[in-house]
Amino acid sequence: MRLGVAFAVSLALNVALAAVVVRQFARVPAEGGLSPAAAPLPAADRIAEPTVTTPRPSAPLAETRTPAPLLLPPVDGDYGELMSRLREMGLPEDMIMDVVAARVNRDFRARLGDGAAAPGPFEYWRTGDEVWQLGRWTEEDALRLQRLGDERRAVLAGLVGEDSVDDYLVPLTPNRLRYWDYALDYLSPAERREVVRLRQRYVARMSDAMKQSRREEDRMERAREVWLEEQQALLDLLGPEGKEQYDLRVSQTAHAMRSELSGFDPAPDEFREIHRIRKQLDDEWNMRVQHGDEDYQAYQAAQADVEAQIEDYLGSARYAEYTRARDPFYQGMLEVGRSLSLPDETAAALHGIHADAAEQAQRIRSTAGGARDMNAALAGLRLETEQRMESRMGIDGWREVRRSSYYRMLDQIGPRPPDAP
Repeated sequence: MRLGVAFAVSLALNVALAAVVVRQFARVPAEGGLSPAAAPLPAADRIAEPTVTTPRPSAPLAETRTPAPLLLPPVDGDYGELMSRLREMGLPEDMIMDVVAARVNRDFRARLGDGAAAPGPFEYWRTGDEVWQLGRWTEEDALRLQRLGDERRAVLAGLVGEDSVDDYLVPLTPNRLRYWDYALDYLSPAERREVVRLRQRYVARMSDAMKQSRREEDRMERAREVWLEEQQALLDLLGPEGKEQYDLRVSQTAHAMRSELSGFDPAPDEFREIHRIRKQLDDEWNMRVQHGDEDYQAYQAAQADVEAQIEDYLGSARYAEYTRARDPFYQGMLEVGRSLSLPDETAAALHGIHADAAEQAQRIRSTAGGARDMNAALAGLRLETEQRMESRMGIDGWREVRRSSYYRMLDQIGPRPPDAP
């Protein structure tokens, strides 16, 4: 719910319902006991959204008894009944929709509960979507989440209308998916809290450092100083082995590797060694101001040295797979293929076809005698390339590729066929 809407709802509830509270206290018996009508309802029946602070009445009676929280009787999933009761209180219709939608979202989230089974140890070498790792969700868990999501959408659509339902949906995920608790599961809860507090302190210092100067170079130099201090503080807190585990799980280098190496699927030892090699370069140049061509050339040389070290460690064949995994076209074909339950070998085959076509296109551009001949040759190469890919992926699979944003990556080969989207 948007902040402005939440404030408006709270304000309107205060104003519209204050009279209800006053009437409740007007029925208090002379001996000071609560009348049955004013008795508090069970805690489970209280409305949780939005939180309402009832104003203290100025009447003498309020000085002898503190007003109880403003409550509504349970509706047992009958959201229509809840809407009727809110209308009786005189609330505007849009605020009623916000309150009811909040109750629907809360109820369905409660039904979801923890969702997935308890996760196992954090596997820092696993590539892909890290959030998905948090739950170790099985296919049954995913289907259950989908069913609850569809049911919730239908309930909300019946209340607010199909055209407006998307405005009221919030993410339906279990409460326990906390990345830091999971990624740092090798630490005790107390140690994790210390790490989080340390991180918060340095995030605040980093923010202050970026405000101390208008010159970009000064800001970056100061930010790098703060970052280096943070790394030393983490080392002092965790020790060498603990800091290495921390870096393997939450460093920028580790995040980048897990994001870009889908399809490579490194073993733990491979991930650890590649991370060690790459992090040396990342740490050396992180937030470092580069001054002209000299620094740029130095960085390029250092990057080439990192690639040479990784190739020496992996060997030629495995290094070729590592390089392929970082290719945007391969990652795109892998994403489309997995969405269609195709084996990863399909993406590898499409990547090979694309690489061959790119080399041919480069030769055509360098040897063609004229623009007309070159364009005709490139158009023929593009058509042939798409036919080869469609044959390898199937008609339905290739149709999905054409619908995706990755299809435009073939434009570097040649002009699109006439029937292309």
